[in-house]
Amino acid sequence: YTAARLYADEKPVPPEILRSLPDPDHLPRDGDYLRFLVKLIEHNHRFGTVSCAFEFWALREALSRKMWMPEEPKTWRGRGCFVGVMRGKGDINDLRGELKLFCRNGWCLFYFRGSEKRLKEKLKERGLSPP
Repeated sequence: YTAARLYADEKPVPPEILRSLPDPDHLPRDGDYLRFLVKLIEHNHRFGTVSCAFEFWALREALSRKMWMPEEPKTWRGRGCFVGVMRGKGDINDLRGELKLFCRNGWCLFYFRGSEKRLKEKLKERGLSPP
């Protein structure tokens, strides 16, 4: 309720509230909830509020179900973490290691905890260039 109220009032939703929302994997048939999460994440980005892990898992689910298509490559920085999207090829679902990578429908979504320099190195190792 609090997340929806803040969203309706055009205020950012704090990461601690986002983390308390149900994981979309637990509501696999609820497309409306997933669409709400994507709108909530996009809403928060306008305020510079980023909750990397939560966003990665929600956007991963939305991308896999073709419920979210990014408009352009972009990286968002949270506290000591990055989540972003870039053009990519193939189907990749690599959730092991420090760089989490999910590619579908011509887009790659990533999640990384660490420095920007290390992120660029990891993406380069995978043959990807950072957005």
